[in-house]
Amino acid sequence: MDKFWVIKGIKILLMMALFLLFMGTVVMLLWNFLMPSVFNLPVLDLGQAIGLLILSRILTGGFRTGMIASKEHWEHKKQSWEKWSNMTPDERQRWKEDWRERCQSRRMMGFKRHDDDVKGEI
Repeated sequence: MDKFWVIKGIKILLMMALFLLFMGTVVMLLWNFLMPSVFNLPVLDLGQAIGLLILSRILTGGFRTGMIASKEHWEHKKQSWEKWSNMTPDERQRWKEDWRERCQSRRMMGFKRHDDDVKGEI
């Protein structure tokens, strides 16, 4: 059983390396096609492109895969839908009014509801 996990780990590392090489090649080709002619910047080699790719990922949000957040998001969405579908019409109305009050501060900052925009145009 241990051999299975070792082989699986090697496959994952190999796929990550291939993906990094592929994305680095894409970044390098796009950079070398656009940047030297448009902004008079130097041409990049593959190592510099991979470094630029890693730097951009770090600066724009890290290396999160989103799989956990996505699963949590869909679970929350499912729970919210189940809660909403089990509400009576009166409970739904109270929920809407409660959220309308919570969002009042946004409207005070300059955000308007669509209903307000339509009324103002008439």
